[in-house]
Amino acid sequence: MTEQSFTKARIRSLTTLSLLLGSCVFFSVYDLIVEQIWWSTAWIYAPCSLIFGLGFVAWNNRSLALLKIFGWILLGINLFLIAYGILLCIQAEWLWGPMTIGFGILTSLLTITTFSATKHLSSD
Repeated sequence: MTEQSFTKARIRSLTTLSLLLGSCVFFSVYDLIVEQIWWSTAWIYAPCSLIFGLGFVAWNNRSLALLKIFGWILLGINLFLIAYGILLCIQAEWLWGPMTIGFGILTSLLTITTFSATKHLSSD
């Protein structure tokens, strides 16, 4: 990975993480105000915001250690999302399965980019 491709990956990743963080805030507020449920914020959106925030800080500061931690956490989440999506495909709510798998694939691209960046930073 060249410095130019690293910079492009960094900008793309920061943009993606900003959108994911914004989505967490939006859906958290929506669930609290419109749906009047709090558990989704406590168990889904707050932890996701912390993980995406870690990724944002890691990419923004070009921190090798934080990028490695973020990459491994995200890899675990990707595996869970794909497995859970497959499970949902055979349930009554099968429409959520492909969407969950799709989100797992989307975050997998971020994971691959993160691990590529750790190789680039460790070679400096």
